[in-house]
Amino acid sequence: MDDVTDIAETIRKRQELQDHGHEIAGLDTGRMARFGVGHAQAQDLKEREKKELAYRDALDRLLATDPEYRKLYEELGDKLRKAETTADTAIETIRLALMDLQEANADMRDRAPKIDGKAVFRYADGRVVDEDGNEIDGVIAAGIIWPDDTPSAEDYFASVKREGDLAAKLDDWQAYRNDTLGDIRNRYDDRENPMSKDDLRDDIEIIDSGAPDNPLEAETTHKSDLIGRPSAVLIPSLGD
Repeated sequence: MDDVTDIAETIRKRQELQDHGHEIAGLDTGRMARFGVGHAQAQDLKEREKKELAYRDALDRLLATDPEYRKLYEELGDKLRKAETTADTAIETIRLALMDLQEANADMRDRAPKIDGKAVFRYADGRVVDEDGNEIDGVIAAGIIWPDDTPSAEDYFASVKREGDLAAKLDDWQAYRNDTLGDIRNRYDDRENPMSKDDLRDDIEIIDSGAPDNPLEAETTHKSDLIGRPSAVLIPSLGD
């Protein structure tokens, strides 16, 4: 009889331990909660839901009762959506143009004579440099055979500079899209903490003034920047 009692007590304790773990995890045990843990968690959840609802109600109340706030909120939303679209277009346009320019520069290196594995180019004044800009000794340079289609040093290094400029501009647009606009989007979509009127005005100003310059405007675009990329169209401005 004592053995049976011991076994029953062991099973009871094991069940209590299991129920306690389930209540901590918020799981239904199929029995009345005995440890108060699940109840406390349920109360915490209800309190969080009440606070979230109160915050949402606060934003809805601002939009419904304050015309100035609603106007600013809608203006920021419109500007933000347009800025995000513009930035996405800019990033893709610059990326495609940069790929074309990188390919064009690689082609120029392929067509140039080589010394120690590096392409060499000749300036109009006769100086010869390698692809990194290091000047080649005159005796060695005199023995180079120059194919007719060899790019000039002026053309090559001007194109390399454009490649660097486009790469830097791509970084600028990506930072603007991910950091500047991304932060504004997070604040704008945070219904738990409605933005103030000053916050809305500040972010409208940031969008209006913070966009990087367009590096592919018609008056500054070199024809080789857009070779073979019909999709690499000019980037629309935020004011369009």
